[in-house]
Amino acid sequence: MQFLSSIPVLSEKLPHPDHVHTVRQHSSVADALKLMSEKNISSVPITREDNSLVGLLDYSDLTTLIVNSFYDLAGVSKTGGGDIETRLTALRAATFSDIKVVQDSNIIEPAPLKHLRETFSQTSVDKIMNLSGRNMCFPVDTDATLADVIKQFTSHTTARRIPVVDKGTNQIRSLITQSTLVKFFTQEIAEFAVTAAKPLIQVHPKVKVFHKVVSSLRTIDVFALMNEHKLSSVPLYEHDDPDDPTSPIEFISNLSTKDIWPCLSNFGLLLLPADEFISYVRQHTITSKEMSPLIKVKADITVGELLKRLCAARIHRIYITNQHELVGVCSLTDIIRIFIEHSP
Repeated sequence: MQFLSSIPVLSEKLPHPDHVHTVRQHSSVADALKLMSEKNISSVPITREDNSLVGLLDYSDLTTLIVNSFYDLAGVSKTGGGDIETRLTALRAATFSDIKVVQDSNIIEPAPLKHLRETFSQTSVDKIMNLSGRNMCFPVDTDATLADVIKQFTSHTTARRIPVVDKGTNQIRSLITQSTLVKFFTQEIAEFAVTAAKPLIQVHPKVKVFHKVVSSLRTIDVFALMNEHKLSSVPLYEHDDPDDPTSPIEFISNLSTKDIWPCLSNFGLLLLPADEFISYVRQHTITSKEMSPLIKVKADITVGELLKRLCAARIHRIYITNQHELVGVCSLTDIIRIFIEHSP
């Protein structure tokens, strides 16, 4: 940690954003989502009129708002008791039979979903700040070091990005994300040569249990599962024989909370099966907004090589295989902990 303690938080060694995009606390959710999708960013700081920091908004909060709205449509109580599987089962049972999703090969927005657009237009961002419960704000001031930032990340499991603020005014100066740290570790790999040379399985032996989802499941049901289990992403699979649920499976794609952004223009997309949703989005988007890919590596990959793969693909998680079988996942949170716990 001595090396990290020598790096000021505003050091040029860190890949700071050229501009920190923010939204005012009374801005609408619709305006925030539009900004995030246009700038291709996963989160945006919320500020007061004097530019002082209030908190953060990210796609997990937006996903929670949408999922809760669909629970309301389906008559499913989010707070009235019942466990997670009961709620998810009730949502899946809601046929939304009065909603026609596809007409003349074009996606249309059903009338029952128009209230979502009103919700997004009439709700201010400060009302859904950390609605997901996994987007807490833990700022540091400009006198902090990189070691202080990493301490925030490792001490708070819900920290995904750390705002840097002026001590007196609380105005935001920069935003350090987990991706920022991964890029830094890659740039300064010589300082972490011993850790970088270790096999992943040696430093990350307890691979996470992860949820996998059949690609034919409705998109809103996938996002509901992710929201209930506080997941940012899930891998999608399909059976070799679609008519035989016992046939071997193949993982085909990855769905993350960030992928919900196309619904800005049409919430009816959420009623498509997940594989059709992904196909539609890929056909109607540009390269800068490609969906999160599913990238797999072998468990014996070195930490350094894994770091390069994460940076090159600009992804937040990578899936681990053992003899072609998907056995776990390594996220940016995991890679940061590895460097801190296993570096001298």
